[in-house]
Amino acid sequence: MVSAEQVCGLVLGKVVADVAVVAGAPVGAAVIAVPACFDAAQRRGVLAAAGLAGVPVLRLISEPTAVALAYGLHTRYAQTVLVVDVGGGSLDVAVVRTGYGLVEVVAAGGDDRLGGDDFDTVLAEHLAGRGRRELGEDPLADAEMSQRLRAVARRAKVALSYLDSTEVVLPGGGRLGLTRPELEQVTAGLRRRLDPPIRQVLAAAGLTPTDLDQTIVVGAGSRMPAIRAQLHHLTRPGPPPVSIHPEETTACGAAIQAAILTGLHCDATVWDVTAFALVLQEPDGRRRRLLEANTSIPVRATTTVDPDPSLRGSLTLIQVPGHGRGERPVARFAIRGEERGPVRLAFDVDDDGLVAVSICDHATGAERPVECFEAIGVDRAVPASGVSTAPPAAAAARSATLDDRITDAHLALARDIGEDGHGEPRPRRPARPGRLRTTTLTSQ
Repeated sequence: MVSAEQVCGLVLGKVVADVAVVAGAPVGAAVIAVPACFDAAQRRGVLAAAGLAGVPVLRLISEPTAVALAYGLHTRYAQTVLVVDVGGGSLDVAVVRTGYGLVEVVAAGGDDRLGGDDFDTVLAEHLAGRGRRELGEDPLADAEMSQRLRAVARRAKVALSYLDSTEVVLPGGGRLGLTRPELEQVTAGLRRRLDPPIRQVLAAAGLTPTDLDQTIVVGAGSRMPAIRAQLHHLTRPGPPPVSIHPEETTACGAAIQAAILTGLHCDATVWDVTAFALVLQEPDGRRRRLLEANTSIPVRATTTVDPDPSLRGSLTLIQVPGHGRGERPVARFAIRGEERGPVRLAFDVDDDGLVAVSICDHATGAERPVECFEAIGVDRAVPASGVSTAPPAAAAARSATLDDRITDAHLALARDIGEDGHGEPRPRRPARPGRLRTTTLTSQ
């Protein structure tokens, strides 16, 4: 059985090999753009895949943030921009304030179950139904034909982004005509699902469409005229620009972020947010909210656990999307009996959107990682009950500071371009007022 991380690792390995051939030098490090609605576990899976591909990761950047960088919005006047990324597997939405060297994400969200692949599936099922009715053949008779039909549907969808009609050749050889209005009717249900995430992100930012200066729509799905028209109707502030290849925008933005982190491009400051609220559930089912969705990262929250031993059993850390549906457990852990008195727990969300949990000693102020029985998206976890939460080598590599990783990558890049690597230190990101939120909660 092949895991998703292994498949992703193979893909990243092929990308890295291709880049090395084109660049004529090995890839020293990477910045990877991920959907804004990826939770801690999904982000950790991406890091695991990069580890399998042998690529150190400088930063995981949210795709809408990468889009803002790619369009150079930080080099212009101050404006409020809505970024909508209709990708192959997910819909990402963010409200971003930009200008004068700043990219500040105000609110982010989306739907990780809505993307171009879903449009392909719906159209393939529609073509299969027509094939059975009109031609007497079943294109979904076996798995191979089903895959071929999805490829046919994808090509038809792309063609109808530019043409009013096209001819579809089914896997069995039958031919069907397909028009753009028919495609739009078949996919109308999916397109209706585009509106709620956008409205939710605007509401989280405290804005209405009239407050926006610009809307940017990217991703392969943005090529569909019906999607562009729908988003234009919803957001109003003028036709979305298409000055950059829609499928390459996030990659361009990730490259700019890499240049910023390595000191080769220092005219931008990026402030991102976590799209999830962080909730701690106690053994008796009671919950305490540690962080709200759309809190600027990196951030720390602390809470105090009641000294009652019954409340120190299995605690569950949960991430809840901004819209409140589809909560996702991050880890289960317990406070051991040697702790006396109230126990203070610290929860850190770093720049990559990963979560770390530690216990703070009241007397000395020292911190140590918690023991996790089930660590899905938690960093610095200590193996418990014989279950290893991360390979020791990977954990050690991940514990290196970001500045160390940046310095190594910068020196490698400097060698490649002929610099001596002894220039001015990379300016640190200025502190953002209110970036560090400390919440102290006790059991009721």
